[in-house]
Amino acid sequence: MLLCLIGIVYLDIGPDYMVETLKFHDQVEKVLALLAGAMMGVATMVELGFCAITIKKLGSPRQYFEKGLTTLSAMMHLARPQLLVSSAYVNLLEDKIEAADEDVRAACQFIEYQQMKHFILLVNLAIGKVQLARGEKELALK
Repeated sequence: MLLCLIGIVYLDIGPDYMVETLKFHDQVEKVLALLAGAMMGVATMVELGFCAITIKKLGSPRQYFEKGLTTLSAMMHLARPQLLVSSAYVNLLEDKIEAADEDVRAACQFIEYQQMKHFILLVNLAIGKVQLARGEKELALK
């Protein structure tokens, strides 16, 4: 959603624009509360989750990623690899390495089955981060 992207741009500019970022994300939350917003907003959950990780003021990032994974819509399948990888990152932040590994494996299986080759780099990076968290530095560098 465009409102979310504008909020992310403000976030990228710098911390001086945090108030503007939060205003846009409040608007996004209101749109997502509507039926049409919820159906099309699955892809937005990735952005909201990463913003929540970054600024720690938008609630739990996990809540956004789980909502994106469980909201029934056509978009849920297109955003699934990103949402699984994002969930893995939250698990890594919480030192839940096995849960992160499960999420990354699920993302890997999904992109292979659906032939979503454009997500290979995203998933491979997440695999490397999980391996690094396990202390498998040599594997993570491959």
